[in-house]
Amino acid sequence: MHALLRKSIAVSIVGFGLGMIGTMIPAGAEAPYYGAIAVSQSDDSVYGEATDYDSDGAARRNALSECNKDGTHDCKIEVHFSKNRCGAVAASKDEIAYGLGSTKQEAADNALSEIHGSKLVDAACN
Repeated sequence: MHALLRKSIAVSIVGFGLGMIGTMIPAGAEAPYYGAIAVSQSDDSVYGEATDYDSDGAARRNALSECNKDGTHDCKIEVHFSKNRCGAVAASKDEIAYGLGSTKQEAADNALSEIHGSKLVDAACN
């Protein structure tokens, strides 16, 4: 009888704990994620990326910080994206372009198609 009582209590506690988790995050809802890529305007080999941040602003700030960390002061956000999306940046001698997509490859292809003869700078996904 004691073993059965302990098992019932354990099941009740686990069930209660799972119920609490359900109230913290609504069923079917997922946490939003944001990403960004920043690129130096004078040297496209200098860039910073930030992925899986909980706000667009945090992703942008961190991408800029990453890009500027070695003393670069001319970094600019070239692309930002949200959950389940990818962003890419391509550059030529005179231009910088971005692309979005469901995969890194799709985002890269979209960025590269914007400028004839460009090279891929970076691609990232959340």
